[in-house]
Amino acid sequence: MKQDFGYIELRDIDFGVDVAVHQDIKMKVPSVFKQQLETVMRLLRPIGRSDKYRLLNRLLSQQQHKYGGKEFEILGDLQDMFLPIEFKKFLEIKKDFHYFDCARGKDFYETLPFPTWPKSMRVVSRTDLNFETPAADGLLIFKRKDFLKDMGDIFK
Repeated sequence: MKQDFGYIELRDIDFGVDVAVHQDIKMKVPSVFKQQLETVMRLLRPIGRSDKYRLLNRLLSQQQHKYGGKEFEILGDLQDMFLPIEFKKFLEIKKDFHYFDCARGKDFYETLPFPTWPKSMRVVSRTDLNFETPAADGLLIFKRKDFLKDMGDIFK
């Protein structure tokens, strides 16, 4: 190939990895908070008047708990964790690759009209290839312990 082409260099070849975070989030999000979200989700569906009344009463009683009335503030803090600039601190990429970007995957609660938290994060790293280095080796480390600590801090 060197004789036919002389020199080939492929720059910034993308390599994407999905980092599943939904199980870790599931461990850290208190059940009371999840119940509040699920009640809101049920209220948004078309249901009868008596069912809506029952669900509204349930939501009012749930808001007497620790996180009542702070749902959107907490959701905002959760959203911030999944911004590329913030999520990057939970990643370490070694060897021939370097971090390029990351993006949210599908939301855990897809039926809500507002975002909650993603099931996974898509991490894109890049590398260069040429005749001298025709293959690349890389390692993506998800700093799960740091992620869980920051997630727990939101719910304190």
